[in-house]
Order: sequence, then structure tokens, then C-alpha cells
Amino acid sequence: MEKIGTNGYLSPEVALNLYHAKSDVWSLGIIMYCLVVGKPLYSNVFSHLSEPDSLDYIDISPEGKDLLIGMLEPKCSDRISLQDCKEHIWINY
Repeated sequence: MEKIGTNGYLSPEVALNLYHAKSDVWSLGIIMYCLVVGKPLYSNVFSHLSEPDSLDYIDISPEGKDLLIGMLEPKCSDRISLQDCKEHIWINY
């Protein structure tokens, strides 16, 4: 598989040339972060992985932060699914 995408939005697994349905959840989490904070989280995925506390200081409700943390979970198998996102309390306020 050829890696396609913008570095700042690639999930850790896609950066390693692997794809999973939850890879898109990561990218949506990056977009959500950009909308909430007003700037990108990082320029590439490996800088985020080396600074996992980067979500601790954003100005968002606890529910919103919970959603972002679930979407930006580095380990794909532990990341929430798109269905989980759709059912999350922050989305359904």
C-alpha cells in the first residue's frame, strides 16, 4: 500500500504504511483538534507520540477532551471507532 495523505493528519499506523478503519478516526480527531484550538496539533505523527500530554492543556469541556483522547489514541486497537464517536456524549449534546 502506498502512503497517501498529509503528514499532520496521518495516523501512526498509516505513517508505517498500514491502514485500518480506525485510521480515519485519528484524522477526524486531528480535524476536531484544529477546529477547537485553531491550529494543527503537530506537523507529523511522531512528534505527537513523543508529547502525549499535548491534549491536557486545551480549552474544551471534559467530554470533548475525552472524545479527543479516544480519537487520538496512538494504539489503533485501543482507539475508539467511528460508531463510538457518533454515540459519544460530546457529539450528542
